[in-house]
Amino acid sequence: NTVAYLAVPWNLMETVLLEGYKVEYRDNVPCSFDRLAAVRAYTKYHPEHRDLVVLDVWNVPDDLDLVDYDRGCLKTKHLEPEHLRAGVNADRFSDNFAEIPCTFCNEPIPELAEERGLV
Repeated sequence: NTVAYLAVPWNLMETVLLEGYKVEYRDNVPCSFDRLAAVRAYTKYHPEHRDLVVLDVWNVPDDLDLVDYDRGCLKTKHLEPEHLRAGVNADRFSDNFAEIPCTFCNEPIPELAEERGLV
């Protein structure tokens, strides 16, 4: 039962899955309620990071009162690792991406269509 999503840099994924998601300068863990919104929110503040993975926030008991849907955050400074998992990613056919614009630059990149299908 996934309740939210977090985008993190690919190179930090294993650390976050082992240690949980910790914030230093905020009072809450930022989150989104769909995968694309998680990526867009992360790249808005960290445009230099392009290799991202979206983690599922899941297995959160209702009585924990963790998710703030109005503010788009999780009411904690440390989201424990048992509430995070690597999201499900589906391979897509490269033909699907030959003419579809890139999410980041809004330009078609047919020469990278095969790689885009791995996301």
